Amino acid sequence: MNKIEKKILVFVFIITTPLMAKVNFIQTNYQVPQEEIIISTNYNTILTGETLNINLWIKNKKSGKPSLISKVAYVDLIDHKENIISQNKIAISNSSGSLKLFISENLTSGNYKLIAYTKSMLKGTNFQLLTKDLIVLNPFKKLPGNIQIKDSVHYNYSSEVSTNRKLKINTDKKNYKKREAVKLEIINPENLIVNNALISITRVDSLDFININEPSYPSFRLKNNSTIVPEVRGEAISGKLEYKEESNNTSLSNKFVILSIPQNDYKLYLSQTNTKGEFNFTIPEDGYDNEIFLQVFGENKDKFNITLNNTQIDYSNLKFKDSIKVSRELIKNIEERSIALQIENAYYLNKKDSLMLERKKTAFYHPSEKVYVLENYTSFPTLEETIIEIIPEMYVSKKKNVRSIVLRDFKNDFNKEIYDKTLVLVDGLPLQNFETFFEYNPKNIDRIELVNRGYIIGSKIFNGVVNFITKNENYFEKVNDNYIHRFQIIRPQTPTESYKPNYDNNKLSRIPDYRNQLLWIENFKINSSSEEVSFFASDLAGKYKISIQGISEEGTPISHSAYFDIQ
Repeated sequence: MNKIEKKILVFVFIITTPLMAKVNFIQTNYQVPQEEIIISTNYNTILTGETLNINLWIKNKKSGKPSLISKVAYVDLIDHKENIISQNKIAISNSSGSLKLFISENLTSGNYKLIAYTKSMLKGTNFQLLTKDLIVLNPFKKLPGNIQIKDSVHYNYSSEVSTNRKLKINTDKKNYKKREAVKLEIINPENLIVNNALISITRVDSLDFININEPSYPSFRLKNNSTIVPEVRGEAISGKLEYKEESNNTSLSNKFVILSIPQNDYKLYLSQTNTKGEFNFTIPEDGYDNEIFLQVFGENKDKFNITLNNTQIDYSNLKFKDSIKVSRELIKNIEERSIALQIENAYYLNKKDSLMLERKKTAFYHPSEKVYVLENYTSFPTLEETIIEIIPEMYVSKKKNVRSIVLRDFKNDFNKEIYDKTLVLVDGLPLQNFETFFEYNPKNIDRIELVNRGYIIGSKIFNGVVNFITKNENYFEKVNDNYIHRFQIIRPQTPTESYKPNYDNNKLSRIPDYRNQLLWIENFKINSSSEEVSFFASDLAGKYKISIQGISEEGTPISHSAYFDIQ
């Protein structure tokens, strides 16, 4: 790099740094179009121990078309005492997302509510959020007094039900034998384009006909004054710095905060605080690790406390039904479903959902310029000797008896006016104090990856990146430096594909099949006049409901259902 290039780089760095420092807070003033949520679940009444499948669609409140604004949605499960039983985050793609929510055996029977929202909906003093009733029944505990049992209830099934005639569902038969192949055809006479359809096929029983309220949009407000950042580019993680002790230097502005996710993908992000010490990160990639690490980068890093914002919605105005009226036939259905559930759980390892996409480990600095696999070199007793003897691009600096690790840039002159320190990672976790790490046994290090050139993250230019990767890749579990702050946060679930057996051969002939849910396919694409889906019937006789829901590209809501029998 010649002198002119250096001057240009410094000039660009100086004029862009203030802009980059502010970008995380500009979002709070951005006027996001109003959104609305549609929700679908596989059950309205569910037993403890079962899994509630949830699918959300986000649409533009004004046009009704699929909204491509929010990349994250939330679903809270609330009991009748307004306690939050479960908080969940859903990654949104094609304006929809899904969640598999296990209903714990610890829950008592009664009324619950699902609250679904995006951050952009939490506007103003009061805001309306989608609320859906859910009845939970615990077959292993006595039913509470607010559940009233009647002698009998009669149900009428129609062969086909639809809220619109945009689609038609055909099955190759109306009655099927156990484990017989079922062929389903979706007729799309108007050639609608639906990129986010849900296909659900569930066994019908009397539990589905317990009277519950239709989804509604009551008003809510926030409990606290958290800054709400619409998640238009990915997950938003925000927080604040505070001095641990009173300091003459009370400024909290322009501090650099690093967020790292060392598990799996080695993700790292940089933010700069505003005058209040507030910071904000946007994580655009899909991520499922719920442990994150935060630290202030630079001097006085150990003098700060770091807290994360926690958006709390006030659920005190929720209205729950006083009682649930059910028939005595319900008791029989509870017993049948409970037995089927226990059989399915006994064969869980044979029927696990499969990951939709295998995640390839790709570090944020990929590709590395050089990788040193230590087993290919002479072993040395200390880490410092290993660095000195094996890695010419790296050296150990010692100032005032404090050691640090520095990369040499053989291609460019190292200019402290431009470059910051070397970014040193161990299993993806940034380290700023190295004395403890220098005592680490180098025999436990598998390889060393490095990028020995200027590397830009946010508004900082590091003089390079080096990552010491241990054999177990779990060094972060041992770290207890007081400047590194560890947090557990809610992350989206890893996408999975629901279990679908194949009975074309006899490999599964000895494994019982007591599935109530035969099919659950999210983000199914309907883009032609006819689509076909095939699956196999289970060992449970009864009536099954086929349900197809979604929103077309033009904003047409799709909701169509039909029935067939397994005998």
